[in-house]
Amino acid sequence: MIPRESFAACSKQIASVTQLAAVNWGTWQIPGGSGTTAIVTTGSLTTGSTGTKIYGTVSAGNFTVTGQNGGGSCSTVTISITAAGTCGTGCTLSAPMASWNGGTATALPLTSATLPSTGGTNLKIGATATYGSTVPAASNSIPYDITIQYDSNANQTYPETATIGFDKALSFSAVTGINFGYAKAATVGTYVMSTTGTVTASGGGVLEPGGTTAVGSVTIGGSTSQGITISVGNYVANSGVTPSLATGKYGAGANDAAFPMNVAAPGAGTVLKLGVQVVASGTQTNGTTATPTFDVTVVYQ
Repeated sequence: MIPRESFAACSKQIASVTQLAAVNWGTWQIPGGSGTTAIVTTGSLTTGSTGTKIYGTVSAGNFTVTGQNGGGSCSTVTISITAAGTCGTGCTLSAPMASWNGGTATALPLTSATLPSTGGTNLKIGATATYGSTVPAASNSIPYDITIQYDSNANQTYPETATIGFDKALSFSAVTGINFGYAKAATVGTYVMSTTGTVTASGGGVLEPGGTTAVGSVTIGGSTSQGITISVGNYVANSGVTPSLATGKYGAGANDAAFPMNVAAPGAGTVLKLGVQVVASGTQTNGTTATPTFDVTVVYQ
């Protein structure tokens, strides 16, 4: 006689789903057109995106899924994303993907996945947001459910939240160059333009009458809520005149402040005044116009 074996039906359940990191796209530049994409991969990358991330940290959803001891004989699990909300006005979500137990990213639903271990199995989640010029500047919370099903058992649902933000690009307008006026030719000297518009000479330098002096300025526009960092660099000499030690005054801030500056959001437009020190080599002849330069870089914090 052949003994008959009996197998208990699958009745396992997920013991827990623990979030290690939420899905977060960071904040993306509001585009001029439509059909722009922001992709978060299961590796927390933005590979393949057509949009521009301007600040914030990108992270895939990262979870530990813990299985149940006992519960009969089960073969596989199916993992889905359900009940996903919108990513804001003018934004839609698509192409959810998952990496299960360190595997390759696969489109959801993920079927016939190996059973989660009682010690915990890693699940990473990503997706694509598609948006256009109508998205408002805002941070949007996106509710969604992770749904896990053992074999043909009832779904188990775990509510989660993702985040994506949109904001204006930084802009620059009303740029005015720095003008020291006239200095004595064939004379070694140091000249400093203050952000107040005052020019001083030292180290043998001599200011000559006439000429027009002007403090540098640029109007910065952008976010109404996200701060910016302003830095300077790439000083380039010209005609024997070498620039260095640029200073700034941002909005109502202090004059002749050092760079880099961490300052408030520029909003519709905040004026940055610029001063700088230059050293003349003494090789300049009458009528020489020197145009040394330096770069001003502005990024979101």
